[in-house]
Amino acid sequence: MISINVDMEGQRLKSSTLRAIPRAFQRNATDWASQTVKHIKDQLKGGSYFSRPPKEIDQRLGMKVVKTSPDSAQILLGTGGVIGKAEVVYADIQERGGWIFPKKGKFLAIPLPGSKGSPRNYNIFFLRTVTGNLLACEKTGKTGRTFKARFVLVKSVKLPARHWFTRPIAERMPELQRTMSPEGVWATAQQMAYSRTAAQGGKE
Repeated sequence: MISINVDMEGQRLKSSTLRAIPRAFQRNATDWASQTVKHIKDQLKGGSYFSRPPKEIDQRLGMKVVKTSPDSAQILLGTGGVIGKAEVVYADIQERGGWIFPKKGKFLAIPLPGSKGSPRNYNIFFLRTVTGNLLACEKTGKTGRTFKARFVLVKSVKLPARHWFTRPIAERMPELQRTMSPEGVWATAQQMAYSRTAAQGGKE
């Protein structure tokens, strides 16, 4: 007599892996989006785009993964109500660059080093330099005969395109292609299947 033992452990694991694919697809997309938001924030704090990271962008940047069909999902990155965050109105112009004009009054007040807020925060008088620049200055000293330039007043200013948003995302695209490939999703599904099988003592 020949006795041959067979079991279905391999088939169970494969079936469990196949069933885990939708969840693995969602998990990989969510993990990539979460890590990408962290990567963007790290770039902001590292001084790659701003000497001082904009607080609102750092606080309001987020992500969301939306399942659009059984076989596809949409990854949303940014600020605004779509991802459940408050919008940052200046985020787009900091990304793309462009001209800024005053909404009220005739001039924009560009703070000089050591100055904060607006000219209203200081005892200001105005001075035009020999080169034609208009300065908002503060009287200093006990006699009031010395002064410190606090702001440069301009009618418009052009911001350069910083690409603080799209450039870090582009750096993360190869990782997205890897993790969302059939092989990447299958590897995650296998991990989920093995974990589930182990938790159930080898039983499906």
